[in-house]
Order: sequence, then C-alpha cells, then structure tokens
Amino acid sequence: MRTAVDQITALMGWPATGVETYITGSTPLLVLGEIDGNEHARRVAEGRLPVTDAFLLRCVCHEDPGFATRPSPVNARAIVAVRRRWNSAFEAIGAMAAFAPRIVAIPAPQARSDQVAVEAIATGIGVVATNAGAPWDLVHAPAPVRAPVRTWVHRWVEETMYNAFLAAVEHAPVGPVIKPRASP
Repeated sequence: MRTAVDQITALMGWPATGVETYITGSTPLLVLGEIDGNEHARRVAEGRLPVTDAFLLRCVCHEDPGFATRPSPVNARAIVAVRRRWNSAFEAIGAMAAFAPRIVAIPAPQARSDQVAVEAIATGIGVVATNAGAPWDLVHAPAPVRAPVRTWVHRWVEETMYNAFLAAVEHAPVGPVIKPRASP
C-alpha cells in the first residue's frame, strides 16, 4: 500500500521527501519537501544545527539578529494533515499558512462535500480524497503561500521542520527529536 507521502507527491507531481513532525499541538503533520543543501552546508560549517527550543531560539536571534531572516534550511512544498474528519484536519493545519501550501487528506465523502468545498476554497487549503485501497484524488488544489513578515516564530517552525528532516535522514540533530513514523 502506498503511503500518504507517496500518494500526495504523485498527485501533485512533486519529487519530495515527507517527514512527520509535531509543529503545533499534539497531532502529527506531514511536511513534504527537502533540505536546502546550501543552507544546510552553511549551518554545518557554523556548527549550528536545529534550534527547536523557543527560548533558546529567541536568545540566538538576539545574539544574531540576521539568523531569523536567513533562508529556511527546509524547502517545504506542502504541509499535510491526514485525518478522518475535516474539522480536525482544518484545525491542525490552519496556522501553517505562512510556511507552505496546506493540504488535508480526508475520506472521499467528506472531501467532496459542499461544506468542505466552501471552506477549502475560501481558505486556500488543498483537499485530497482518501480512497481505501485505491489511489487518492485531488479535489481542491492548495493556494500558493504569500510571503509573511518574518518573526522568530517563523524561524522556530522552520527549525522544527529542519530537525524532523535531519532525524529522518539519520543526521545528528540538536534539540528534542521525534522520529518520523510511517505515514498512514
């Protein structure tokens, strides 16, 4: 059976890796993307791997104000919530609008409903219909991301994603690590 990452990258035509991470809340999100090789090399040369502790990150940004505005070490193509219900998927992914296109993967009957269509189109969230034992379908494409005004919180999310990607490729990340599990 194909994983959620396989299904969504095939639908979108993206060559991407997927990692599971806990960015906000207690439920996992999938981040589809890849490590930015140039920024990663720069970070390794500086001896600076992920800074996932919010307090420590604020200290780093105070000492080095340019750190918060440096390129993200992860090129995120999409952030995905795979859930059984639209409401839980919407809640899990809502705050991620500034980081990458958002996609929810939910059972086909909900994905094709008028309620989901209205909310998805209004918020720019992409919707994928999960079909048990069959390929998934793209119902609504995600809207592109508008460039945010960057803050230390943006950097914290990027650092958390970076940490998850490094853990997935068995580098030695700094900070708390949650090993990615196989996606549903």
